[in-house]
Amino acid sequence: MTSPIDPREPFPVEIRRIVSDETSKAVAALETARTDPRKGFHECRKAIKRLRAVWRLIRSGDEPYCRVQDARLRDTARLLAGPREASALVETAERLAKAARNKEEARAVAVLQARLEARRSASLETALGGRTVADATAALSRLDFTALRLPEAFEDAAEILRTGARKAMRRADLALKATRETGKAEAFHDLRKAVKALDMQTRLLKSVWPAMGKRDRKAMEAFGERLGELNDLNVMDDLLAAEGAELVGEEKTALLRDLIAAGARKLRRRCLRDAGKLLEQRPAPVARKIGNRYFRRAEKAFRHRDMAA
Repeated sequence: MTSPIDPREPFPVEIRRIVSDETSKAVAALETARTDPRKGFHECRKAIKRLRAVWRLIRSGDEPYCRVQDARLRDTARLLAGPREASALVETAERLAKAARNKEEARAVAVLQARLEARRSASLETALGGRTVADATAALSRLDFTALRLPEAFEDAAEILRTGARKAMRRADLALKATRETGKAEAFHDLRKAVKALDMQTRLLKSVWPAMGKRDRKAMEAFGERLGELNDLNVMDDLLAAEGAELVGEEKTALLRDLIAAGARKLRRRCLRDAGKLLEQRPAPVARKIGNRYFRRAEKAFRHRDMAA
């Protein structure tokens, strides 16, 4: 990710720098997709997620603008969803191959993987042969950062970050409660999205986020990855429930869904255990500290500049 927000620099300048860098990365990834579509589409979607995390973090500073940009990025990501999801299914099949518990399961996974690789090839070929890359590039190029209006006062910038951090933590907290109460795949999916966004935002606020050191950020990232793996298993199970008989036959479908269920159970237990460690901080006090730290560092930096001048 682009370097975090620096309180020593003007807040609007820093935000424009970050979103400009991430947009450039997304466009460059689309260019990479022309020769390496699996990598390019994946990297572009990751850059778009990082951009959306920025807009959500600073939304209270320019609500109408941030909502419009977030919606545009959401629509752009949807243009790339087909090829990326096709690749994710193959990656999930590769993980299932390593988890197979016997020869029958291994053979079933091998058949599934071959079918999904063929689907991925077709999806990537369609995306590259059509207007996917051009349309996504055009959508990203239309983002207008000069229209963003953010206050320069330290107090206002601190309040914007305080509000964004509190909302992000609250969203993750509510998603975790729903997950514990229901245990449903949809709840874990919502928790994954909340944790991914929170992970990106802690990196943006690296210099002012209390009690979030390098080890904690790595743990948060790993937690998000495990939630992603669980989501991939749930997506695969849905696919097999709907199309398994056509893809691999009913007998192999039963074997595969049993293998998926076993892996999902382990991941659910691990994720809930990790969540208790990583999401236990109370949103309001942490957000208040973030805002106060940003304000103090910004005020100190600009006071020193005034003295030097």
